Amino acid sequence: MIKTWVVFLSECRERTCSRGCPGEYEVDSNGCQSCLCKGCSGLQCRKRCFLGFTTDSNGCESFCTCNSPSTACKNIWCKAPRLCNPKSGRCG
Repeated sequence: MIKTWVVFLSECRERTCSRGCPGEYEVDSNGCQSCLCKGCSGLQCRKRCFLGFTTDSNGCESFCTCNSPSTACKNIWCKAPRLCNPKSGRCG
């Protein structure tokens, strides 16, 4: 019973990330994929952006630069038939 529980905890759950990375995603201490792009600084901005932050060519969020409706859907992956809504920056 304990062995089964350990195996369950060590397996990565399949995760679909809404933000796309042109390269690889970071992995956590268990080797499971996170939804952060590899090589991003991880700096945190105290400002909130309704449409999220802009991203660079590596998929990393810019520091404190908010999206506009024209950039809100860049690097957002939606599963068909849903499309990214530029007014919200989310799949809808």
